[in-house]
Amino acid sequence: MKWGTDVTNDWDYEARKFITNDSSIPVSTSYKYLDPVNGKNGGTYTTRIQVTYADGSKEVVGSVTFVVPTTDVDKYQPTVHDVTLEYGADYSIRKDFITNPAGYFPNDPILSQFEWTSDRTEFDLNTDSEKSFSVTEPGTYTVHIKVTYPDGSYEDSNKFKITVLPSQAETIKVAPKASIFFGFFILSFGIL
Repeated sequence: MKWGTDVTNDWDYEARKFITNDSSIPVSTSYKYLDPVNGKNGGTYTTRIQVTYADGSKEVVGSVTFVVPTTDVDKYQPTVHDVTLEYGADYSIRKDFITNPAGYFPNDPILSQFEWTSDRTEFDLNTDSEKSFSVTEPGTYTVHIKVTYPDGSYEDSNKFKITVLPSQAETIKVAPKASIFFGFFILSFGIL
C-alpha cells in the first residue's frame, strides 16, 4: 500500500473490492472497515470488513491486511517551542522554531550543503485560525509546522505559540515641545 493512503476514502482500497463474491450480493449492500488503518504510519494493519444489507442486518466477514512502508515520518519527530519575536523581525522556521539539533532531519536545510537542494526536508508554518501569521501584526498566534521529508512523507509538529511584540510606533509616544515661533506668529497676527 502506498504511504499516506486513506483506505476509507480511496477507490483502489474500497472494502467492496476485497469481497470475492460481490457480484452475487445485492447492489444496495454496503461495506466498511471496522479497524483503523493508519496510512501515515509504517507497519502492518489487519482490519475486518462489516457488511450491511438493505434490510439493516449486518455481519462481519474476513479480514484484510495492509502493509504501510516505513518512511521518514516513522524515524523523526520535530520538536518546537514557544517564541517571542520583535515586530517586523526576520525569522527562519528551522532555526527559530524547531529545537532539534542541526543535522537531525534528512538533508537538513540548517546545514549549508542542503540549504538550497531540492531534496531537503521542508518546513512550512501553518496557523490554526483564518488569520495568517505576520511579523507586522502584533499578537499571539497558535501555529504548527508541516514537515515534509525527502521521501515525500509528511507530518505536523505539535502546536506552539508565536508572540509578535507591538511596534515602536505603538509603544513609544513622542511628546513635542511647544514652539516659541508658533506663539510669536499668533501675537503678530493679533496686532494686525
